Amino acid sequence: MGKRIGIILVIIVAIVIIIFLTSRNGDAIPSDFTTQGACENAGFYWYEGACHGEPWTGPAKPEPWDIYDPEECLEYGYYWYDEACHLMPEPEPDPEPTEYPEDFVTQGECEGAQYYWYDGRCYGEPQTGGDK
Repeated sequence: MGKRIGIILVIIVAIVIIIFLTSRNGDAIPSDFTTQGACENAGFYWYEGACHGEPWTGPAKPEPWDIYDPEECLEYGYYWYDEACHLMPEPEPDPEPTEYPEDFVTQGECEGAQYYWYDGRCYGEPQTGGDK
């Protein structure tokens, strides 16, 4: 009797899982995406600052270098920075170095970090003139 109850419970759990998985709408919809990259990676279309399921059907989309108004630039899904409209987002600035030559106290550490060792300490520039 106990074995039968166990089998029935397993079957019920399996049915519940199947119903749950098939009742969910696992397909993404355009409103799930708030960035151009994620929208386009999911196969949708980005324009007018939002993700859409259908391609642009409005007037021909101008090239970013032909747009001089920040609002118009953003409406077409481009990026405005440096007083111009761009096709790609503004690049991230180069991070500040987290290590400085003076942080290294041994020749191995210094040269391992691609700095230069001379005069018993670590430098950011190679030695000019004289012996190393």
